[in-house]
Amino acid sequence: MLSDILHENPAEPLAVFVVWFAVLGPDSPSQVDTSLLDDARTVQYWDSDGEVSAFFSAQADQVGLPTDGLLWDAYLLFDAGVRWEEVPAPMLGWGAPVVATIEELTAQLDSIWSN
Repeated sequence: MLSDILHENPAEPLAVFVVWFAVLGPDSPSQVDTSLLDDARTVQYWDSDGEVSAFFSAQADQVGLPTDGLLWDAYLLFDAGVRWEEVPAPMLGWGAPVVATIEELTAQLDSIWSN
């Protein structure tokens, strides 16, 4: 999982922004296990209205995401120093669900870090 990437690469300049929101029935902030991503480079948020997912879903065509609705359980990878204007770009990679695409994320990060 992502915690493996963080723990195995403690010196890499990585910033992880995790956005939690209710998707399945009674999801709530009290059910979130923030210890899953316990790393100083990680910042975790609770998005009570699902605004972040709605934003990326609305920008899907422009950033290269699928346009089939709700974006959740996904990673979005951006290069360091990227300055977002109205549309977050360029995106280096994405995948969903995170657990099933962790090898892709690892390969993408390895490629970035080896340059």
